[in-house]
Amino acid sequence: MRILFSCGGTAGHINPALAIAAGIRRRKPEAEILFGGSRGGMEERLVAAAGFDIKTISMQGMSRKLTPKALWYNAKTAVYTLNAIPAAKKILKEFKPDAVFGTGGYACFPFLRAADAMGIPTIIHESNALAGKTTRALEKHCDRILLGFEAARSAFAQPDKPIWTGNPITADMTLKREEVREKYGLPKDMPVVLSAWGSLGAREMNRIMADYFACAAKDTSYLHIHATGRFGIKWFPGLLEERNIHRENTEVREYIQNLGEVMQGADLILCRAGAMTMTEVCCAGIPAIIVPSPNVAENHQEKNARALEAGGAAEVILEKDCSGALLYARVRALLDDDARRAEMRRGAHGMAVWDAEERIWQILLELLAEKTKKTGK
Repeated sequence: MRILFSCGGTAGHINPALAIAAGIRRRKPEAEILFGGSRGGMEERLVAAAGFDIKTISMQGMSRKLTPKALWYNAKTAVYTLNAIPAAKKILKEFKPDAVFGTGGYACFPFLRAADAMGIPTIIHESNALAGKTTRALEKHCDRILLGFEAARSAFAQPDKPIWTGNPITADMTLKREEVREKYGLPKDMPVVLSAWGSLGAREMNRIMADYFACAAKDTSYLHIHATGRFGIKWFPGLLEERNIHRENTEVREYIQNLGEVMQGADLILCRAGAMTMTEVCCAGIPAIIVPSPNVAENHQEKNARALEAGGAAEVILEKDCSGALLYARVRALLDDDARRAEMRRGAHGMAVWDAEERIWQILLELLAEKTKKTGK
């Protein structure tokens, strides 16, 4: 079995591909796996760190602005795209994959178009509740379209074609609350609240969190673990010190390692609405207060957040309406309402798909069997 994965642009596109590839490697250690991405993209670092090989081509996305600089940038993108498909074909001819699997981002466009033109079976997985432009543009060039959220189905010209599989995740989402608390040193008899706004950290949300901790300064009845992100850790602790905010039972970290696992031992999370975070929230069954990022393509994070809100799993606050005082009021109200949190846990579990990776594996096997039947190879 030889599979080429293509993804790029953001971790939200790359991590699902890595999860699926890791699942293939566990089931079939002899499988040959290669990634295709854009030169200089985030995928180069993340794929290599996960232990997979990657081949890159020159490719970039489109700017949505109408400035002269943006128009020139888009002209370069058009040239890159014309050259990218032949470059992708060259990689496919060398690797000879049995199938090409895309998980979104502009980098996967030339690889899937090239594979389709060469008669290689193709699959694309859309992790968000709002299907991205690349996924929609590739609809007629893919043999299988897989969805992380059922809500994404309406974006396609053939809404019966996509298959809802859920999003694959690598965290162990089968742990019990007591196991998680012991494993990660969380208190046994105190509520735990988590806050994480992305791996890089969101400056605006970190600023709001400083206001939040000022509001919660005298409320030490729960442990709050706040992840600042890579950039926030450089200045957020200093901001708290400068404002003389010293709340007991507060931990400020750059990251919350194994966040998906830690969620299963916590009582509440404050977070963005990336597709993989939303998937872990549902599988963990953790009530969530979500502030979707407004700085993403087509505002897809709000669509993800609203899907959980509609399922009863979350409360949503738009960033423009968010404040430290409002966040603290919502947290305090939920911590004081056991029945409401239990209802949100049921809502989250009702949207969860724990076996997404297995579903995707079976669809891949089915597609490869079709290829063998058709070609005899």
